[in-house]
Amino acid sequence: MRDPISGLSVKDRKIKMKSFSKCFVGSEAVDWFCKSQNVSRETSVSILKQFLSLRIIYDISEENEFVDGQHFYTFMEDNMELMAHQYTLLDLDRFQQILPSEILYAHLKYSPQFHYEKLSASMRGDLCPNLSAYVDWCNQMIRSISTQIIKPKEPKVRADVIE
Repeated sequence: MRDPISGLSVKDRKIKMKSFSKCFVGSEAVDWFCKSQNVSRETSVSILKQFLSLRIIYDISEENEFVDGQHFYTFMEDNMELMAHQYTLLDLDRFQQILPSEILYAHLKYSPQFHYEKLSASMRGDLCPNLSAYVDWCNQMIRSISTQIIKPKEPKVRADVIE
């Protein structure tokens, strides 16, 4: 789908005097799916709707409905600002799940629940599941961002990614 030769035509486009970079047209995506995957239009639309709900693609008009027509979409990973916004929302959701007691248990060396037995890392993880999930999420994001930064070979391009 993303292949520059056999994939979708992803390019800068204008709609209502507004410019959008790296977009594709909904009907062209359906055509591409029908041809490359040998499936019906209905199946292609269904798959692309799933891509939209999974945030693999993004609806430029922000209607969040896939349309088999002159509707523009972009791949989420092509729009860094949009990705940052989505990650911030996901990050906030995970952060809000952390209970105050989890923060307390994370800093305790001994637990009253376990008769003041010294807490191991796994015991802390059991007592702080949301905090552990949040830390894992943050580590995953750091690895992902680091990979995006070091992917380009030229230092100037790396600097642009950081900006």
